[in-house]
Amino acid sequence: MKDRTYLVTGAARGIGLCIARHLLFLGANVALADIDGKALNTLEDLSDRASLHDCDISDRAACADLIAAVLAKHGALHGLVNNAATPDISPWDALDFDRYDKVTAINQSGALALCHAATPALRKTRGAIVNVASIMGMVGSEAAAPYSMAKGADLTLTRCLAVDLAPDGNRVNSI
Repeated sequence: MKDRTYLVTGAARGIGLCIARHLLFLGANVALADIDGKALNTLEDLSDRASLHDCDISDRAACADLIAAVLAKHGALHGLVNNAATPDISPWDALDFDRYDKVTAINQSGALALCHAATPALRKTRGAIVNVASIMGMVGSEAAAPYSMAKGADLTLTRCLAVDLAPDGNRVNSI
């Protein structure tokens, strides 16, 4: 993993932080991105191989800027872990379409924008994309239509990109 760089989104806490710490443990350079800049700042002493990036992935331009910042800092990108997500528990009869727009902007469109922005760099390194999905994207769940729909779209995105990027030696998977 030495001299390899990975970008992990939703990395200020939880699963994303665990993934980032494990990649650092393995010797990789890791760019940690999260919308919560305050939480990221608590990680300043994580490692000299880590870089911290405050980013709202629901903003497509911010996704492109994030990839540019990672490349400027680390020189290359070998992997993208799309972990950033926002949950939603919304009873069907009380569905809030503004909330739905936010959930899909982060969970679905953000992953798409990051994959698109990262593809040129990943093609150069024959890098990989891992999209963190959810069982809720495969089966329905009570009061979770927006989240389930977005995670289902992430699974479909993974399948499509796996086919599109395989000829260039890139791997795309979901966990």
